[in-house]
Amino acid sequence: MVFAAELAGLGDIAAAAVAMGFAGIAGSMTTGQLRAALKAMVLWLDPAAARRRMEQGRAQARVEAWPEGSGNAGLAGRELPAADAVADKRITAIARALKDAGAPGTLDQLRAAVFVALLAGRDPETLLPPSPGQHDQADGESEPDRNPAGPGAPGDGPGGSGATGPAGSGGPGPGGLGSLTGTVHLVMPAAAWLGLSDAPGEAAGSGPLDAWTCRDLAARLAAGPGTRWQVTLTGPDGRAVAHATPRAGPGPPGQPRGGRDWLAGLRFDRLEHRTCSHRRQTPRYQPPDRLQNLIRARQRTCSFPGCRRPATRCDLDHTLAYDQGGPTCECNLSPLCRRHHRTKQAGGWNLTQPEPGVLVWATPHGRTYTVTPDPYLV
Repeated sequence: MVFAAELAGLGDIAAAAVAMGFAGIAGSMTTGQLRAALKAMVLWLDPAAARRRMEQGRAQARVEAWPEGSGNAGLAGRELPAADAVADKRITAIARALKDAGAPGTLDQLRAAVFVALLAGRDPETLLPPSPGQHDQADGESEPDRNPAGPGAPGDGPGGSGATGPAGSGGPGPGGLGSLTGTVHLVMPAAAWLGLSDAPGEAAGSGPLDAWTCRDLAARLAAGPGTRWQVTLTGPDGRAVAHATPRAGPGPPGQPRGGRDWLAGLRFDRLEHRTCSHRRQTPRYQPPDRLQNLIRARQRTCSFPGCRRPATRCDLDHTLAYDQGGPTCECNLSPLCRRHHRTKQAGGWNLTQPEPGVLVWATPHGRTYTVTPDPYLV
């Protein structure tokens, strides 16, 4: 079913060639990994055809509503431009801020509540639980609502340009929840950014994207005040070998000369390979930003077999626990989502990192699984 769905846009010969190429490794991949790999291959082989298919689908853009079997209802936008659909990151950011502020419910439940509130034109802050002062007023007492932090005090935001400190209105953020924008993690080849190729890219959590969508989304991100740029060099196998974090971004997409000059002026840190020199090891438990960036550039998803949770939403785990002598170093750190971080700590599980970026999981039933960094789409 995955092969049929993802290869439908190719001609018979090209589709058969791709299917043959993946037949040997498909059994070692999850359906999600296989779907993403096939989609990326289609974008590589015939980007113009992929774009035509998207434009044809966009003509069928619509909003669908349907009754759920439980008696509730479903509501969804279909065939939306991919660069617009990442607006769901803002919904997630607001939901996380609500949860941090004490709103009841799971993150999924809060995302649904925020989705409906924004569509209905309601302020998401109405989803916050009443403050003690509001309860008192409802009981007929006149004690004012006290905010010990004072109005407008900033806090730690979940991403984007919004903060989550207590505001004068009682909601997270100096501008309220409506000021939160969320975070989009876009990865695209430099040649596509410069307009020299139509190679596909990807957005964390959204999968492969065609070059036109990537350039559109990159241009929007570049115009934002909180955008951060990172550049990763890859080897012949598509895996990261070096990484840089520029202080300023390049110019608009599609300008080869300015982009080349920007790339040429970057300072790259080379990733450790096979034998670690420990040159970036730190005595602290928390790795510094430079080391965090390197680990997440090396491994873009959770290091558990088959897990595709983006590394930007994972913990950076010490493979050998820090309190057991494990160093805070490239050879002892890897991204793990919260679920698989807890799995690693459960009885019967064992995780080792024999060389930087290579993780070997031993399960309670005695099997071992080796995980290596995913290659980039280059």
